[in-house]
Amino acid sequence: MSPLRSTDVETYVRTVRALLAGDTAEWEGKPIRMIQPGGFVADRPIDVMFLIGAEGPKGTAVAKAVGDGTFAVATPSAAIPGRAAALKMGTVLQP
Repeated sequence: MSPLRSTDVETYVRTVRALLAGDTAEWEGKPIRMIQPGGFVADRPIDVMFLIGAEGPKGTAVAKAVGDGTFAVATPSAAIPGRAAALKMGTVLQP
């Protein structure tokens, strides 16, 4: 899949946060809500940390608006408060 547009990421995160809070959200112009029977999911609100993939100015703006930090393939931006995670690859040569 190609990457999501920054505005779509922001809308998605806001929607999921609302659902996890137990609120009714809007998706594609219609109201949605999580309505599982008792005992099937954790009680609301559910607090989840969202790290936003932000390697450019648009992603950085979304991370500042709705994120709890950033995720990057290179070095996460220090300009965004919160936690940061970076994808690193390598080979273990010895235990």
